[in-house]
Amino acid sequence: MTNQNNDQQNLENDPKKLKGLVDELQEKVASLEKELAGKDADWKRALADYRNLERRILAEKDEAVRFANLILIAELLPILDNLEALKEHVEDKGLQMVANQVMEVLQGAGLEKIETLGRDFDSSCMEAVDTEESEDSKGKVLEEVTTGYRFKDKLVRPAKVVVGK
Repeated sequence: MTNQNNDQQNLENDPKKLKGLVDELQEKVASLEKELAGKDADWKRALADYRNLERRILAEKDEAVRFANLILIAELLPILDNLEALKEHVEDKGLQMVANQVMEVLQGAGLEKIETLGRDFDSSCMEAVDTEESEDSKGKVLEEVTTGYRFKDKLVRPAKVVVGK
């Protein structure tokens, strides 16, 4: 204790030592404040990265859930095509009912037919398989060879069409 009292008296009697100690403490405080600011910035950056990752994972999960049935629906399209073709060639109410029911279920899940006949050719959802001479329907779809479909705004299969030239 006596030693501490002596140091305190020496500091009080020697302003240069006291100023040196104060300067040293101020430098230490400034250094610690700078280190703290760096750690705070690192923490905030890590938190922002975590939140961005969390948002991205949720968005990817929502997208996966939204399009979970896409592969199954794409595999069902040839069956639907066959049912539609049968419907046109066979006069059977049961067959027509089943074909309509399958289409209703798929539409309820989010499947949409791409409307093509009489419309301008759109390469983003149509594939031209042939062209025919036509003065009044230049660039328009004259015939639909294969129906195209979208599933929740995503192209599943482009429509195959004949276009007027």
